[in-house]
Amino acid sequence: MAALCSTWVEIEREKLLSNFEVNQHLIEIQSKNQWLNNNNTNKKKRAFNPNLEEVTKQTTFYFENIGPVPQQNIENITQMMKDLSKFKLEKIEKLQIINSAPQSLVTLYAVIEECDQRFNEQEIEEILQIIQTHFPQQAEDEEEGEGEDQVMEE
Repeated sequence: MAALCSTWVEIEREKLLSNFEVNQHLIEIQSKNQWLNNNNTNKKKRAFNPNLEEVTKQTTFYFENIGPVPQQNIENITQMMKDLSKFKLEKIEKLQIINSAPQSLVTLYAVIEECDQRFNEQEIEEILQIIQTHFPQQAEDEEEGEGEDQVMEE
């Protein structure tokens, strides 16, 4: 029995997916299963796995309405990765930057481990500028939110 236990090998993940990639995959699943149209002509096919249909619809709705996914495309993600390559960031940190598009020092510090020890202030500002260049709408949304906070405080 002990010999059997030693044969188990834990397999490391080979690829990490961004929210954009997951969203694209879910849209393909919806299209393949004809879940994108709301008519009930394919009731038998739709009834095969209604939970999967509901989860894919809710998840794509979330991705398309929250965060940077609506403004992302393959070109701007690729360019952003190239721009960030001059910094010594881990793969997972780059992925988190793409998924959350942090627009402030506080949120960037939450994404990059030991940010203040690994990067100087100028480099951190440059990373934020790269994010704002590729995902400008996100920056506008946060500025609007800050304005609302100021009005509420007055």
